[in-house]
Amino acid sequence: MSAVYRRFVTVIGKWPIDPTKAGTNRDFGEVLRKKFSETFNQGESSKVNEVFWNKELESLEKIAESHYKSKYPRRSQSSSSGLDYQTLKSILSNDSIAELSETE
Repeated sequence: MSAVYRRFVTVIGKWPIDPTKAGTNRDFGEVLRKKFSETFNQGESSKVNEVFWNKELESLEKIAESHYKSKYPRRSQSSSSGLDYQTLKSILSNDSIAELSETE
């Protein structure tokens, strides 16, 4: 069981919390940490479905290591909206969403 626990800890370390989305359950690193604490509520001695979590962790590791980004490179640096990464990140920040909520 401790192998799954340690593997999960390693995967969590690859996802820092994005301060522009923290506290809203919109940040993947934060959601992943919450899932970890729920799953391993007794630490390494927690009883979990190892087969299930090994599959989940394999998928998370591939995402963290940019496996598919390397396998299927993007042709463009913009999205379907035509906006670049930094602009989209700014729009999706907690501050921008709060501003939009205030104007409604």
